[in-house]
Amino acid sequence: MKRNKNRFLSISFTSSFFLFIAFTSGEYALQIHKTLEEKNSFVLSYGQDKHAPLQEALERKERDVSEYKSIQKIVVPGNVRWTETKLNVEKGQEVYFQASGNISLQKGNPMASCGPEGLNLKTMQQPILDQNFGALICKVLIEVTFTVDKETHEKTQHERGEIFFIGAEKKVFMPASGSLWLGINENVVSDNDREFIVTIYLK
Repeated sequence: MKRNKNRFLSISFTSSFFLFIAFTSGEYALQIHKTLEEKNSFVLSYGQDKHAPLQEALERKERDVSEYKSIQKIVVPGNVRWTETKLNVEKGQEVYFQASGNISLQKGNPMASCGPEGLNLKTMQQPILDQNFGALICKVLIEVTFTVDKETHEKTQHERGEIFFIGAEKKVFMPASGSLWLGINENVVSDNDREFIVTIYLK
């Protein structure tokens, strides 16, 4: 196998089941994942993987957080798409995140477990397509509006905001002003389990 960047291949499939196989050898990982959406597509990824799915722990540098004025600890359930932090941020404000814990992307399946960095695969069924599946992500919610169908009177919610990757540890200068939300980089979360613990430092 050549030492090149990750490559991804999508294959359509008609049956409705979840399959996850992980194989690691040195710094390489091979993964096959069956998505749970109606399109039923496989994603195959291989290549060099510094955050391999079977990696036991992620090494982190110690960081002095005394410069930050506010600290908030948030529990982020794996089976909830977005968790409200009840924090408001301003555009350009510096926010530092530290996350721990792990979630299962399919309850009862030990091979579908991941930490805040997520699994090293990409699907079409995740909010941020170019980041790891199941990773910790964040959203600054700017505005929420509603429309009502004149015939059915059904109300539809529309959101405007900025979504970005967090992972296990990251400093971010807020891209917009609004309310802060934490989530999972997956669209289908109802069969997920466990939780991430996220500490947020505001400056």
